Amino acid sequence: MPEVVFSYSPYWIIAIVLLAAGLSYGYYLRTNTFEKTQRWLLASLRFLVLVLLGFLFLQPHFNSESFREEKPILVFLEDQSASILAVEDSISHQKRQAEMVNMRSSLDDKFTVRTFNFGANLSDTSVDAQETNLGAALKELSGRFYKENIAALVLSSDGIVNRGSRLSTLSENNLAPIYTIALGDSSSRLDLAVSKILYNKSLLKGRSQNVSVNFKAENYAGNDLSIKLLNSKNEVLHERSFKVNSDNWFEKVVFKIEGEKVGLQLYRIAIAPLSEEENTTNNQKSFSIEVLDAKERIGIFARNTHPDIAALTRALSKDENYEIKLLQDDNANLDSLDLIIALQSSKALFNRIYNSTKALWLIASPNDDFSDWNFWPEIKSFRVEAEESYVEINPNFSLFPIYQSETNLWAKLPPLDGFYGRIEAPKGFSTLFFKNIANISTSTPALTLGEEKGRRMAISLGLGYWRWRIYAYKQMGDFESFDGIIQKIAKYLLSQAKNEGLKIEVPRENLANTPINWRASFFDASGNLVNDAELKLQLQAENGSEYNYVFQKRLKDYALNTKGLTEGKYHYRANLGREDKEYQQEGDLIIQLNRLELQNLKADPALLRNISQSSAGKFYQQNEITILAEDLSNLEAATLSYPVLNTSSIFSTWQLFFVALGLLGLEWLLRKLWGKI
Repeated sequence: MPEVVFSYSPYWIIAIVLLAAGLSYGYYLRTNTFEKTQRWLLASLRFLVLVLLGFLFLQPHFNSESFREEKPILVFLEDQSASILAVEDSISHQKRQAEMVNMRSSLDDKFTVRTFNFGANLSDTSVDAQETNLGAALKELSGRFYKENIAALVLSSDGIVNRGSRLSTLSENNLAPIYTIALGDSSSRLDLAVSKILYNKSLLKGRSQNVSVNFKAENYAGNDLSIKLLNSKNEVLHERSFKVNSDNWFEKVVFKIEGEKVGLQLYRIAIAPLSEEENTTNNQKSFSIEVLDAKERIGIFARNTHPDIAALTRALSKDENYEIKLLQDDNANLDSLDLIIALQSSKALFNRIYNSTKALWLIASPNDDFSDWNFWPEIKSFRVEAEESYVEINPNFSLFPIYQSETNLWAKLPPLDGFYGRIEAPKGFSTLFFKNIANISTSTPALTLGEEKGRRMAISLGLGYWRWRIYAYKQMGDFESFDGIIQKIAKYLLSQAKNEGLKIEVPRENLANTPINWRASFFDASGNLVNDAELKLQLQAENGSEYNYVFQKRLKDYALNTKGLTEGKYHYRANLGREDKEYQQEGDLIIQLNRLELQNLKADPALLRNISQSSAGKFYQQNEITILAEDLSNLEAATLSYPVLNTSSIFSTWQLFFVALGLLGLEWLLRKLWGKI
């Protein structure tokens, strides 16, 4: 039953009644204009009008309770990765899609149906089909539907997972029973494949390194195969032959590469394809090695031992271009260093390294002394109390490339031992990781990078990167993702801006069909960053093809986005003319195809079966979609009812308006009838 409530205290009604009575009866009963009966009648009408108006001024409204029913949610998660389409012809694909659409439609009356696609990412529209990260998709769904009424999750996939964790059980993502549909082809076919290449990405000129190659052959017993190492001009550098002695045959070969020519060198491992092979994409893999003139020296200062020291040292030492020194003496010589990384620096050390003009990475903790951090005045008054700091990656970060697979990996990082409160990054800095408070994004930097007085600098507000390295290994099965992002930070910091001249920044390794972001800066003779001249770029492929571009001018620097380049090695030349001078910078970059989805096309129904069993769901073959639809329609799932408070204002009812108008009209009519108007 509706209940009348007021915006103001209902005790005001007493005052309204008394005031209305005083005004009405005082006005009419004190005069002899009307007869006694007439006076009482008119006074009563005026009293009712005034009480009604006073009642409305108290803003009364009706509260009533109703119940909203919520149907159970049925989530469909569909694998849209390239490995599905590689083995499924268009007719079969369209037939399966039609069956899935019909099944979802038939369940609309009983469930609220939600459909998502996944590949490298999760989306309700299109996805990146070049990778499969089932673990990330399930984690994101678990967060989206946290504590909601999920009846079941229907997962259709081939079970091939090539990114993230390979889930066989779902203890941490068990939001509902999972009904799986096995797609793809799990039969064993003739296949020769290059599985993995282990190598260092840099090499000093005049030295050599071993490249380890894992490869395999299925259903090819009793035959010979040869594996080759080729350069970017398809010249054979090394070749080895092997006898395959089983149907599931694995082997490893080591090739030696010489650092003869400075620059980025592209190589390819290839096994000659057979005419009987259905998938020949995985017969080859490309990789690149940068041959360098000399090592760059990185000094890591730390007053006390900390696991972050080991994490950073191991990540940076993977690059042969870097020579790492661990320093505990604040008075150590800085002249021989190219980059200084300081953990929990003392006031004296900070002043030394800050005044050295060397590239800096300051990793701070709340116990540090920030009194001399004049380049960032806000931190001097920052409330430096310790707090666990969860972070999120900045999707708009542009100082170096962050690929989609990396963005997905860094979505659920362990917290840093960070700072309490909020603060803006130093002016002109670009933040790679923002602080996240209770799943709410903030503009407080956890790791930010930029240039200050011509010197590049990174600032971390918190320790605990060792946890990130362990997390990366747990998710990906190796440390490459963590090591890669640390190396990108170091490479950015070591690419110091010159006092005068042109500087081009571009990722050395890029994937085909992925936009390449170029950034350029020009410093005049006074060291000022300017962009008043036109900057041109010429790209030349090894086959002689040329591509010409013009950079766009931004606030003070230049930017360019290129796409559509095919696989191969390219040489770039940037030219800028200003004040009768010509400035030029050259370099190389590599475009590689993302063949990850086509490395393995053998479906893994066992993974899907284990997922269903561990989540109290059920496993189905692709031809059993009708059976699945029937089982889902018979699924016992509760419809939940939630009380809803409905509020409606009395002002919105026309009845009260007409009552007030009628009373006033009646009073006027009686006064006129009795001849007093």
